[in-house]
Amino acid sequence: MIKNYFKILLPISVGVFCIYFSFRNINFSDFTQYFFEINYTWVSIGIVLGALSHISRSYRWKYLINPLGYKLGFINSVLAVFSAYLINYTIPRAGDLARATMISKYEKIPLEKTLGTIVAERAVDVICIIIIISIGLIIEFQRISEKLISLTQDTEISVILIYLNDNPFSVALRIGIASGIAYAIGVLIDINAFQFIREKFSSWWIAPALSTIVSNIIDSYSFFFTAFYNSEDAYMAENWFEICGTQTVIKILIGFVFFLPIYGILLNFFLVKIKSKKNN
Repeated sequence: MIKNYFKILLPISVGVFCIYFSFRNINFSDFTQYFFEINYTWVSIGIVLGALSHISRSYRWKYLINPLGYKLGFINSVLAVFSAYLINYTIPRAGDLARATMISKYEKIPLEKTLGTIVAERAVDVICIIIIISIGLIIEFQRISEKLISLTQDTEISVILIYLNDNPFSVALRIGIASGIAYAIGVLIDINAFQFIREKFSSWWIAPALSTIVSNIIDSYSFFFTAFYNSEDAYMAENWFEICGTQTVIKILIGFVFFLPIYGILLNFFLVKIKSKKNN
């Protein structure tokens, strides 16, 4: 009985102390005045978008754990993610360990499995951030380089930036980086779309067909946008959208005509092999 009271009272005491520690130097007369001055429309939009962000992370975590052979309840996943962000306010980055422990306890999933999926999540997050930053740097390279040149005048950095800004090599470099970004996005989308669709439909051809359409559209447009939007190549900068659309249609048709039948043949071959081994 005492142990149960301790488990309840200790977190509450820690929470009360953290609230006191956070607000100890705040003038509450000014603090209450802020509540009458803020725009509640933007606050409401921020709360909704923040909640949707956490809910989508919970849903993604559910899909990461499912292939390991464990079922993660959506409600528990959402509560664990929200608790993790709350814990991060007290002990930075402790929330991930806490939510892995919570799910391990309530869903009976081994701790190493929950921690492993969180590490995979973070790896994907880092890749996405790198992709977004790279796209931003490429699209706004001229503006960023001009600002950096003004800040680093008469240094080696400014000389390099001037060279990249005026040299045709920068166009080729941009295309190369765009190719890598589009490949990474295409692979991530293709895998996730295929897994999601495969769990929703039983027919063998629906998942590869729909994932081919989705991944090719996103892959192609991310490449052309990153490589040629506001590019020094005037023709491609003006016509990249139409060229990309034509190429996307061709890639999808090639996937349907050649790769979808090959996938069906290989799938049937491996299913027959697996079935024969089980019978033996």
